[in-house]
Amino acid sequence: MNAAAIPEGFRPLNLPRNPFIEANGPLHGRMDGEQFVLGFLCETKHCNPMMVCHGGMMATLADMLLLLATNIQTGLGQFRLTVSLDVDFLAPVKFYRDEPRTLTLAAVISPDGNDLVAHCTLSASRMLKGDQAPRVTKHFTGRVRLAAGAPRTQRAARPALAHPPAATHGDIYRVFFHGPAYQVIDEAWHSGRTAVARLAQHLPAGHTPETDHTTTEPRLAEACFQTAGLWEIGQAGHVALPAHADLVSVVHRPKPDAELFAVAHPTADGCFDCQIVDRDGDVVLRVDGYRTIGVDSPLPADLQQPIHAAMSG
Repeated sequence: MNAAAIPEGFRPLNLPRNPFIEANGPLHGRMDGEQFVLGFLCETKHCNPMMVCHGGMMATLADMLLLLATNIQTGLGQFRLTVSLDVDFLAPVKFYRDEPRTLTLAAVISPDGNDLVAHCTLSASRMLKGDQAPRVTKHFTGRVRLAAGAPRTQRAARPALAHPPAATHGDIYRVFFHGPAYQVIDEAWHSGRTAVARLAQHLPAGHTPETDHTTTEPRLAEACFQTAGLWEIGQAGHVALPAHADLVSVVHRPKPDAELFAVAHPTADGCFDCQIVDRDGDVVLRVDGYRTIGVDSPLPADLQQPIHAAMSG
């Protein structure tokens, strides 16, 4: 690690020995007044093939920040994450010449009735030639609600089963550039005005060691994003990236080896409401009010065709 890359005031956190932190850290922290700020030095191992820090990694670190900040700023440890609100993906975290970058996650926690609400940001700085000071970019913002009680169980309609033509795993990841751990969809199809995807099983580890569970399930939210993205390719012929979500609700952990489906329903205002459900309609995770931003470059017809057939055939 390049110690010079660590911003002033950050110190290594003295946390209990943990293989996940050892593999992905070390983590650093500092107090800005009453606000706890968490940082980590982002390296190649945290990136996707386009050398952009993976959203799943940022979500996992934000997840860790919430619990650390809750304990440090309130002295309370009984709260659990229930929903994320007003999540905005403002700008990708890009990497240059394979050099590490430091990402800073901050959470300001305040009481809201019997719950706590954390106002979170993720930012990074970069010194450009000719500048006198680093340029700071805010990449991600959101609010997260932590509650003492567990969320209520939720039920939805059983997912419509696949019917030909369906977009295969190969069709999908000729378009999407995700690495193996985030190739979360096995096949996808449409049911009326809804996109449905069967989630891939037995994926490579999303973090190390995979037996150390995160509070949230970043790859389930990613499955919602990708399923909505397939609908947009099939209907509009363009690729789109995440921009905003009104709400992300973690209802409960999926059962081991459960067959899961992502269901993305386009709404009248141009957004998507998405769910991760099992075969019986038991809801594991919800994403409401998901909105994307289109990529300007057109998708070649040979890549678009099998997805278009699956989403509108």
